[in-house]
Amino acid sequence: MKIFANIADLNWVFEQPERDGITLLDEKGGTIPYSFTPLGNNRFAFIHNGSSHLIYIIKDNGIYHIHLDGEYFPVRVEDERTRELKKLVEHAGDSRGEESIVAPIPGLIARINVKEGDKVKQGDGMIILEAMKMENEIKADSDGVIQKILIKQGDSVEKNQVLLIII
Repeated sequence: MKIFANIADLNWVFEQPERDGITLLDEKGGTIPYSFTPLGNNRFAFIHNGSSHLIYIIKDNGIYHIHLDGEYFPVRVEDERTRELKKLVEHAGDSRGEESIVAPIPGLIARINVKEGDKVKQGDGMIILEAMKMENEIKADSDGVIQKILIKQGDSVEKNQVLLIII
């Protein structure tokens, strides 16, 4: 299983086999030789390229607070499974599905500025709703494509009536 760590804006990959410790990988997937020895009280000796380093590690709220040779590094660590789950959740957030645009007040549809299939950006004016002798512009809440228009110019609509659907 691979373990990913972000240290000082650098991304590191560690590979943890079922036994025999952890292998440190470079950016090309090659192994980096090192020695990591626990000294007790959250302290470790780290030997790499003939240099010895003292590391002090405290874990708090999923972040490892590492002091290496007197320098401090916050380290975020995640395994492959956690990383894949995060990607799925982020992707699910991107696919928001349908959004119904409803009339905020009762009124008369004075003008429809879009047609089915049009792409809209957040803030684009789509419909002019006339109510109490005032024109109210109904704007897109987010980017999308007009999937279905459920009203036509001149229709009377009630508050919360679905006017169109954006995907």
